[in-house]
Amino acid sequence: YFASIVPGSAEFVILMQDLGGMQMVSQLDGMSDGQTKAALTTLAGVHASWWGKADDSAIAWAPSVVHERIQGFAQMWPALWDMFLPNFGDRLTPEGRELGQWLTTNYWPACQEFAKSTWTLVHLDYRVDNLMFDNSRVAVIDWQSMGRGPAAYDVAYLLGGSVTVESRRENEERWVRHYLDALASAGVSYSFDDFWRDYRLA
Repeated sequence: YFASIVPGSAEFVILMQDLGGMQMVSQLDGMSDGQTKAALTTLAGVHASWWGKADDSAIAWAPSVVHERIQGFAQMWPALWDMFLPNFGDRLTPEGRELGQWLTTNYWPACQEFAKSTWTLVHLDYRVDNLMFDNSRVAVIDWQSMGRGPAAYDVAYLLGGSVTVESRRENEERWVRHYLDALASAGVSYSFDDFWRDYRLA
């Protein structure tokens, strides 16, 4: 309802809606089917509102998926991978290690390829820890990382980490189609084949 900050300081005040009656879900437990569909419906509404308007002055200040900080992260990837592999490499499948190695030199080109899709407002941390549920109603919190880029980023981030592996494998395509149906209901047309490509890349 209200936000104010003293420029150049950490002195601020924020007055937010009371969400105390809503339910939170552990990311380790994962969302139910109903919660997943509700989260995707809410996400489609956000994406549709800003579809193709990423250069609008209201959000043009927000960093993009090909912002220089992302390029900086790409440059850090080889060092991060070298630190990760000795500690956790044995937890990965051979395909997982192969993908991680590939990313050490291809993360930035992959981001550039992904960024060719239509942009919208993206949350960039859209996972169940940042969602609160009340039946089919979903409140989305923690917008500090928001940016501009393809919608598939948020969908892949949600389904990649906020449902169990077994549930995702069983329902993934159905959930993606649910998201696309919600997007279509809000006036945005996105073919399944085109979105599935972007989703897999994300």
